[in-house]
Amino acid sequence: MLPLALKAIIFAVLIFVANYTGGFFWNLVFIVVSMHFYFRDSLEWKKFFYSFAILIIYSLVITHYLIDQYLIMVSAVVFGLLFFLLLGIKKFAFINRQMLFNLLSGALFFMVAVAFFGADKSVGFDFLLYYIGVFLAFAFLFKEAIDFLPDEFPKKKKSLFVCGASFLIMEFAVLASFLPIGFLNSSALIVLVAFILEDLIFYYIKGNLNRQVVLNNLTILIIALIFIFATSKWTP
Repeated sequence: MLPLALKAIIFAVLIFVANYTGGFFWNLVFIVVSMHFYFRDSLEWKKFFYSFAILIIYSLVITHYLIDQYLIMVSAVVFGLLFFLLLGIKKFAFINRQMLFNLLSGALFFMVAVAFFGADKSVGFDFLLYYIGVFLAFAFLFKEAIDFLPDEFPKKKKSLFVCGASFLIMEFAVLASFLPIGFLNSSALIVLVAFILEDLIFYYIKGNLNRQVVLNNLTILIIALIFIFATSKWTP
């Protein structure tokens, strides 16, 4: 059985090869090999399937639009590291799974947001379909984030929270797309909003949501917004 690090290296190499060749064959090889590594051990495969699917899809989407070979190589390494985290969390290879899952979840939110802000928004109906796809990606990621919370989440309210939070994230994404702050800063804003919503939901589940918690998260949001805007290159 291959160690996790070797699987991650193979994952990264196949992304680079699939992008370099640009052919259907190597894209298919990448998908098949990744699925083999993920499903080889059936432990908790359902719990992280959405994260796996989004990592596979968006790693191909993002590298497809990159032209510089150095950026493609760096992106492949980053995606390989995320695959390493995913497999390690799935197989209980890490002690602090919650912290590492939050890191993985944030990175995947960032990936989806980068693809959203980098997409051509002038193609009309095609972009509407892509908008729906991004909404579903956010919903799936948020569902897994809620499922991974240490406290049991009331199932009857889960769908409502997931849909509501995903809708709010998409609203922020649409708003941020009109701001001339760059797609990386816009993507960072989306990750921030996602984590704040997750934190508020977590405190609500525990029954500890109060004014102080809301004010703390609001303060973090305002400070982060000031930092994001201050470090942005404003363009007309």
